[in-house]
Amino acid sequence: VDTSGSMQGKKIEQVKGALKFFLGSLHEGDAFNLVPFSTEARPLFSEPKPVSPETTKQALEMVKNLEAAGGTNIEDAILRGLKMPDDGRMHILLFLTDGLPTVGETDPAAILRRLKEAHKKTTRVFVFGVGTDVNTFLLDRIAEMGRGDRHYVGENEDIEVKVSSLLQRLSRPALSDLKLSIEGARISKLTPSPLPDLFYGATLTVLGLFEGKGPHELVVKGTLLGKEKTWRYKVNLPASPARELSWLAPLWAQRRVAHLLDQIRLFGKSKELVDEVVKLGKKYGIVTPWTSFLVAEEAKRLADGTNLPGLQGYRRRGPVTGNSLLGPSTPAAPTEGKPGAATPGLGKRANGSGPVSGKKAVEDSRKLAKLKANAFSVDDLDDAVGGGLAGVPVRRAGGKVFYLLGDTWVDGDFKKEMKARVRRIKAFSPAYFELLRNHPEAAAWLAAKGKILVVIGETPYLVE
Repeated sequence: VDTSGSMQGKKIEQVKGALKFFLGSLHEGDAFNLVPFSTEARPLFSEPKPVSPETTKQALEMVKNLEAAGGTNIEDAILRGLKMPDDGRMHILLFLTDGLPTVGETDPAAILRRLKEAHKKTTRVFVFGVGTDVNTFLLDRIAEMGRGDRHYVGENEDIEVKVSSLLQRLSRPALSDLKLSIEGARISKLTPSPLPDLFYGATLTVLGLFEGKGPHELVVKGTLLGKEKTWRYKVNLPASPARELSWLAPLWAQRRVAHLLDQIRLFGKSKELVDEVVKLGKKYGIVTPWTSFLVAEEAKRLADGTNLPGLQGYRRRGPVTGNSLLGPSTPAAPTEGKPGAATPGLGKRANGSGPVSGKKAVEDSRKLAKLKANAFSVDDLDDAVGGGLAGVPVRRAGGKVFYLLGDTWVDGDFKKEMKARVRRIKAFSPAYFELLRNHPEAAAWLAAKGKILVVIGETPYLVE
């Protein structure tokens, strides 16, 4: 936990609240340690100690006396935190800082080399960056190395709430070192990659490609309480994609592109990575730094109100008015462009040379993390509409624009204040057909596969 001078005021008080929550969430059999750091690291114990009334009391006393002062020695802090026993159990390190390395080793590359040498296979590292004066490349690569997640807390967000939420999720690990295979078939390009650990109450969705057909066995392996476990499931691989699952390929492509862009951002460009990004961007209509869309001619025709095919690939640059986006939703063919030529937003910086700190760097990191996890919700609709979420699939039908946020196609006319008024309707139920009878124009809007959140009149409907 960073206790440097920049953490003064409400930051350090919120951190204290999060640490108290952490101590209260520990279970019998857990072991823990606290490592406050500023100019140097000051661990509570030389190594993690089992939870007991005495160790908890010592920890609470340390939390009570925490003060914000000094510089930021990131290397010393994480190296101390990585001192875990080799007992075969999963160990979790949560690292929180609001600044750049200013004391000790300050070269990010050197810090990463030292951490890679010290990191144990059974340790997961989750990072929390507070504010925008952080080195996102350093923190993101630490999380990547530690097979954990990265999280960022905005200047006006509550550290205690954000950290406590993550701690609650991490408090009950279920399976680690997950592996997925299909006997007799080949699977590749899985997302997420590598597969993350699974915690109780969490859902893990894995997307990827397979080669093969017919009956096979899906094999899931993982480590449970230090022992490898195996689960087998019978699956039947189709010879051709099922029409009702046509939405899966764009969803996989979105996640794959996000993964590739993140690798480019953190480790630099390579021909192989860029070529794959371009290929997927063209095929699935995803805006990337290396693809741009043929919008000039379309924009001219739209001004004339002409019905056009190919509008699914068109990225909206401004508000849609009237019925200017009528027509089938066939993907348009993008063309290769120079890095940075795509829609303003995330993709512009995802070329291995973007900012490492500041507001833009934090926004880029957060957006890519969301794209990789497909963790968007209706709360992200404004960014999607404004072009700030490059990579979010877009569908146009019957004069409306829909954005694939999470597993739901969300109407661009939907507003956050409508959330309390959403009417849920089961697809192909009597209520569904009644809606179509009353609003025949909705047939085009409801033609997509998966969940659809559409606004008809002033009423939002969620069809699932």
